[in-house]
Amino acid sequence: MGDYGNRRPQYETKSDRDNEERVRSMLRRIYATSEIGKCPPAHAFDTTIRYDGKEGWFEIKVRPEIKPDKYPTYMISKAKWDTGKIAIKEKLITTFMIAVHYPLYHQLLIYTYKPEDEGPNENGGEQIYEAMGGRTDRGDSQDQELCMYIPIWMFEVQKI
Repeated sequence: MGDYGNRRPQYETKSDRDNEERVRSMLRRIYATSEIGKCPPAHAFDTTIRYDGKEGWFEIKVRPEIKPDKYPTYMISKAKWDTGKIAIKEKLITTFMIAVHYPLYHQLLIYTYKPEDEGPNENGGEQIYEAMGGRTDRGDSQDQELCMYIPIWMFEVQKI
């Protein structure tokens, strides 16, 4: 990881980048587009995409050894979530999406942001909610932050 001065360490490995590229290949097929690419390291999201007159950003996660139903929600940094919402409001993009790949189970789940998904549902509970969360296994206190929790049932399962 090296000495980063005042910058936070970067945890992304070559294996992570290779996994993201495999998911980008899947997204190219799913959305029938070649206009998809990796975002620069300082960007909030992993991937840009253009398809069917839309332009968006993807956050990609690969869960190599986790069953798709292990967790009832997917967690994303609230800062990333808010960045996506601001970009839509400012008309920089038309959507942002999250792709979660479970290679052992041959599943790719995709969530596409919709403003109506936030807030209470018809039963009075929250559909997507915010709470503190993050990783604790690296000993990095900055891995804990305000997150958005998206129920897995809101993701579409893609054939891959």
